[in-house]
Amino acid sequence: MFSLITHKKEVAKSIKLTVGQDKLIFTLATSGICSSSLLYEDLRHKGNVCHWAKYIWNDFILTRIAFFIWKVVLNGISMDINIQQRGISLASKCPYCFYPNIESLEHLLFQGEVGSNIWVYFSKALNLTTC
Repeated sequence: MFSLITHKKEVAKSIKLTVGQDKLIFTLATSGICSSSLLYEDLRHKGNVCHWAKYIWNDFILTRIAFFIWKVVLNGISMDINIQQRGISLASKCPYCFYPNIESLEHLLFQGEVGSNIWVYFSKALNLTTC
């Protein structure tokens, strides 16, 4: 305990005081002057940069479509398979297919009858060949 007190006294003695007026220095700015924008940038939570988001969130895609695409990418669509993966038991079948399968995003958009028909329609409309 005694050595800690003497250490603090030595540190206090080593501080050099200068004559003049005190001045606050904002360490986040090179000028030392505080600004609300610099403070906000330092305090806000910065998540991972999503480089492909600019292709979804633009003026050419409707906002509701952009939200749907965003939820699809983040696996946030309420499909039966997603609910089952969260530990909730339920019977699953696609209500849109003649021969139902488990309701999943892949089934709805690519493998099921509805998704297949949509891809065929747009392929013909855009003159594309299907796989």
